[in-house]
Amino acid sequence: MVRASILDLIAHLDAQIITVEATIDKLGDDEPDLARKRRLLRSFCGVGAQSANAILAYLPELGVVSHKKASALVGVAPFNNESAARSGKRMTAGGRAELRQMLYMAVQTGYRRNSRLQPLYQRLRKRGRSHKCALIACLNKMIKILTAMLKSETAFKAQSYAS
Repeated sequence: MVRASILDLIAHLDAQIITVEATIDKLGDDEPDLARKRRLLRSFCGVGAQSANAILAYLPELGVVSHKKASALVGVAPFNNESAARSGKRMTAGGRAELRQMLYMAVQTGYRRNSRLQPLYQRLRKRGRSHKCALIACLNKMIKILTAMLKSETAFKAQSYAS
């Protein structure tokens, strides 16, 4: 009986999620500016419907502010950890956690399939950087590219790299 009740609750919640996502898509489609931005964002390999909606909701400044400011708002911009007496590692901190989590998942796909992120990831890994460090670098590059795309209102065009 308890199991059946839990399964019913899960089914109800799944239905609500579908309804909310459909409502978000409809609102995005009804507003021409949001629809255009969402199409541009989705042209980038790794950014899907949910990622594009999250970017538009949590980072409306994208395309208006510089890519460095956008990276800082997301919380993936490296900041120096130094004083006059010592030199430390660069660290990321702060930012909008919900968006950072969503973009982290987007870059997981991007570094494998995106022609602009893949060489950066491979180069950093060959230099001995950790997987997470290379992903954060890819995420910074992704934010830089998305910022440029929205500023110029140009869809992403994959480049082929000769090996």
